[in-house]
Amino acid sequence: MKYFLILLLLVNGIIAQAADCGYITSLRGAIEVLRLKDENSKSTDRIGSIATKKMKLWCSDIVVTRKAARAKIRLVNKTTITLGPHTRLEIQNHLNQKKDVNHLKLTYGKVRALFNPGKPEKAKTLPKKNDNKNLSRLIIKTPSMVAGVRGTDFYVSFSPIRKVTEQATIEGRVVVENEVTKEKVLVEPGKQVSVKQLESEVIEKVKEELKKGKNIQQIKNEVGIESLEKEPIKEVVKEEIRQTSAIARNDKEFTSEKAIEVLGKPENWKLPADEIPLDLKDIKEEF
Repeated sequence: MKYFLILLLLVNGIIAQAADCGYITSLRGAIEVLRLKDENSKSTDRIGSIATKKMKLWCSDIVVTRKAARAKIRLVNKTTITLGPHTRLEIQNHLNQKKDVNHLKLTYGKVRALFNPGKPEKAKTLPKKNDNKNLSRLIIKTPSMVAGVRGTDFYVSFSPIRKVTEQATIEGRVVVENEVTKEKVLVEPGKQVSVKQLESEVIEKVKEELKKGKNIQQIKNEVGIESLEKEPIKEVVKEEIRQTSAIARNDKEFTSEKAIEVLGKPENWKLPADEIPLDLKDIKEEF
């Protein structure tokens, strides 16, 4: 009994050190949370656990959805997120004074996010210090781009097979930046932009040429890097957004007039046929 109490106190001590940055409001399928053994140490060792509804999330958790799995997450900075299947999203906290979230890392997968910023807080790492224009922003990073948003409804996906990030804006505005070339583009409602992941040798080449003082446009032309181009949201991307939003199609916040204008009626935000068991295909989906 004595040893049990000591173990319990140790576990509670670790838990007490962690800060909650949100929770899972609803889920479907197999979802795993990868959690640091100690959020306050420099160790990157993590323990995996099966996610449950109402499960609280630490400010450093990684959420992984498996095949045919979906999740809806509410963060403390008033961001609500839906995750599609085969998605890995990491919460990264960079604010002083209080535990909040202003940085998310999408390693792969599909995410739709609604961000409603509250009172601005001074940033510690991201955005940069003394950058007043970037306060109270949500930053979401993929292997090929960084997107900065304020109050908005937007979608981001990254395919490790195609090595392409696709960002689409439903409402509000999103600034998308190619981290290597530093080229930026403002993506308005109804528009999207695609950002290719550059090979490591191309990235090194760009860095070397920049050190020599070359103009970035000249380097892009020499290396063959495409400029960021906005275009109307493709129908295939709209369908991806509908499927990623299926778990929230009964929620008012995800079915605004603008969202319906861009995506169509929520009752048509359906799951792919291969995710519905044959014996349930004629039954109305419920979340």
